[in-house]
Amino acid sequence: MIRVTACVLTKNEEENLPACLDSLQWADAIQIVDSGSTDRTVAIARERGARVFERAWTGFYDQRIYQFGLPETEWLFWLDADERCSPELQKELIEFKNASATPAKNGYNVPRLTWFLGSPIRHCGWFPDRMPRLFHKKAWSFSREGIHAKIQIEGGEGELRGLIDHYPYKDLATYYKKMGQYAVETAEYKYKQGRRASLTGAVAIAPARFLKTYLLQRGFLDGRAGLAVSWLSAISDSMKYMELWRRGR
Repeated sequence: MIRVTACVLTKNEEENLPACLDSLQWADAIQIVDSGSTDRTVAIARERGARVFERAWTGFYDQRIYQFGLPETEWLFWLDADERCSPELQKELIEFKNASATPAKNGYNVPRLTWFLGSPIRHCGWFPDRMPRLFHKKAWSFSREGIHAKIQIEGGEGELRGLIDHYPYKDLATYYKKMGQYAVETAEYKYKQGRRASLTGAVAIAPARFLKTYLLQRGFLDGRAGLAVSWLSAISDSMKYMELWRRGR
């Protein structure tokens, strides 16, 4: 039997965490790395049997490296607090754990379906959004991808079929807040890398991104939600380059 630790990063996730942890009950252990929560996040994690570590937030890249070095099991699975393993994925992961044969790959990617204000977004460049989620603890490495970390698996990846459901925005205010945070963090990262932007470029990127998302990536097939996502994504990109332009002045 293969033993797997489920890994989650948290900060003030008392609303999202219960459903996330409920979808991870198939795991042999659940590990939380918290970044200074002031709500009931840590208490909820401990009530559900998770082991909690605390580390000040220094970015996704640093937090993931720290977290993935902690588990004692041979295999790791990671999930964000606003994500849930679908019933189909949970069944697939249990079958993986109980298999008698050695896994064919050192890691497996999983498709993610993001929900926007109650609607699943299957276009707009948001789906299937596959990324490695399950992997052997000695087979992964990181490379930076903007403010995030891209996981690479030694020897390539297999694929799981079950979905991760992603609920990042409970309302538009949450979207606006995250959009602003990512704009600032992304601009800061790009500026330190020597990137610069013009005001004209920051303005022009919005319509270009909208056309790409809504037409080329077929956001129109997601109805009104696809239209909203396409427009807000355009504004988000413009904000990032506005921030970069501001830093270069």
